[in-house]
Amino acid sequence: MRLAVLDHRSVAALAWLALTVACSEQSLVAASAESAEIVADSTVLQAGPYVCASSALAECAGTLQVWQLGTAQALPLDGTVTVAATQSALVLTFRLRNVSTGAAAAPLQIKSITLDSGNVPVAWQCQSPGGQECTAAAASWPLLWPADSQTTGNAVKESAFSLTYASKAADSTTRVCLRTLGDPAHDTAGFCFFVHYGEPVKAPAPLTECLAIDPSGSNLGQVVLGSEATAVVKVRNCGALPLQWIGLVLAQTVPEQSGAFTIDWAASAALSAAIDPVTGPTALKPVLLGPGAFASLQVRFVAKAAAGIDTATVTALAVAAKATGQLTASGVAGGCPVAKVIIAEGNLAIPQTVLHAKGHKSHALGGKTIAKYLWTAQQPVGSNQPLSPTANFANPTLQANAAGDYLFCLQVWDSAGLKSCQPACEMVSVVPTGALHIELLWDTPSDPVQTDSGPVAGADLDLHFAHPKAATLDLDCDGSLDPWFSNPWDTFWFNAAPQWGAAGVPDDNPTLDLDDTDGAGPENLNLVAPEGTKAAPMVYSVGVHYWNDHGYGKSFATLRVFLFGQLAVQYAKVQLCPLDMWYVGRIHWPFGDAGGGAKFFETCYQSGDSCAAKQNLMWQPNGPFCLTHGYVNKVFVGGLGGPAPQAGNCP
Repeated sequence: MRLAVLDHRSVAALAWLALTVACSEQSLVAASAESAEIVADSTVLQAGPYVCASSALAECAGTLQVWQLGTAQALPLDGTVTVAATQSALVLTFRLRNVSTGAAAAPLQIKSITLDSGNVPVAWQCQSPGGQECTAAAASWPLLWPADSQTTGNAVKESAFSLTYASKAADSTTRVCLRTLGDPAHDTAGFCFFVHYGEPVKAPAPLTECLAIDPSGSNLGQVVLGSEATAVVKVRNCGALPLQWIGLVLAQTVPEQSGAFTIDWAASAALSAAIDPVTGPTALKPVLLGPGAFASLQVRFVAKAAAGIDTATVTALAVAAKATGQLTASGVAGGCPVAKVIIAEGNLAIPQTVLHAKGHKSHALGGKTIAKYLWTAQQPVGSNQPLSPTANFANPTLQANAAGDYLFCLQVWDSAGLKSCQPACEMVSVVPTGALHIELLWDTPSDPVQTDSGPVAGADLDLHFAHPKAATLDLDCDGSLDPWFSNPWDTFWFNAAPQWGAAGVPDDNPTLDLDDTDGAGPENLNLVAPEGTKAAPMVYSVGVHYWNDHGYGKSFATLRVFLFGQLAVQYAKVQLCPLDMWYVGRIHWPFGDAGGGAKFFETCYQSGDSCAAKQNLMWQPNGPFCLTHGYVNKVFVGGLGGPAPQAGNCP
């Protein structure tokens, strides 16, 4: 092991995001805003002069403001929203705001929304807040909402509509026009903008609302007849934007098998003060959840009969996101031992956390005792950790190396040899909390046991994360000094915790908290608060180097970039040969959605070998990834005083 493992710091730097959403939410919209691994890129457009500064209608530029969900600025009249082609369904949600002021302030109401693609069939479908087609009768748009200056009490301050891409065309442009009642500039002519659908790109998603129901506590297990069980379930903001939780629906499978589920709002309010103790969250009494924040629900199950397993679906709603989860429980008359799972760290953790699974609260009935435990742990891709000391220990541990969900299940046997009627399960969501989290995983087909450890036990790939000041030799022949192996400006196994930012401020320094030298990874890098401002932006470089194959040959690397806990960019199964240097791309900070001028991640493509061509062929708009073969930085290797790594076989 070349590197001592460092502690991961989990201080979030999210204050600047609080300004991106400053309005109350409308209760009828529950469109999904889930992110994908390869996601759409959105153009952020400047806002026009929307506020009526005069009572003269001819001088009024309009009181309707249109925002694309996840962007930081409103759309201008006749502006263009550009999205990239994807293989999955694409949904765009637009918020509508009334910003009239002064003598011209008046409520707004949607009259119509029309879509026009000229002589080409329209590629989009439009849905109103109630789920109807936008071209339906005016009754589809019953909402009348006042201006900010007129808003009092619990009045709704905005509306919304969604566009779903319903075509397989590779390229299309659609004109979207909104006509309103109450807008002196757009009642007749309408407010129009364009949506352009283009070719696929690997780029991060714009910031979106994300709501999750964390599964810990969802299995209430076996409940003896006539008694009740309680559990705490958390509704969490899993995105980087603040959101308002506005509703919750509990639907139990009918007919009931052995008992009934209920939400105890009074007990929930005691856990989370923002929850109304009578009604729970509603559009008039929303619960504001900041990025990463959660609210707790008290769930009850009363066992009435020993007749099977009951299931209930719980659905939480925000304006532009929703989340569902399932609750299970069963009534028992007695006999089977009851398995009980507790995760000491709770249902949320950061990567590299050692999770403590507790099964000692399991119990047997009729005076018997628990004689045997059997655990299973389902882990996300990139984590293959064993339960320690064994899967038969009452309270084992597991280190969560990769981001994702970890499902722990337990079965028990009593002293009479009777097995639990059903296993008990709990899930832990492992989520990075800093601004940037980068994971490197790899698969080496010729290594028969990629989870073993020890010297030369597996292929050794290394993650690199470089500062703009990093510069050594131009080994990729692009005409600029490479950032790799530059000390102290390249973060990698030899320089795992550099000091880059302001003195005494640790959060602007990256840390490599795991370096795997003998297997499939992961290697993890974290940066809580990147440097860079709109006036002085920063560009960080991300790379992967195949340091030593230890005789195992080619590997297939997967790199993931998480932005405020959400997967933003993923490149899967990229083939690397020993000593290959993969220049993955550049991170711009701040980026477009955060007030900067560039998109978040810029991928490096090349049209050929720059060294062989004796000209720069890197940083092309498309093509193969940027790979430099036989990459050995002699300045760095000489500084180590040891032999340089040797290229291995790579058929």
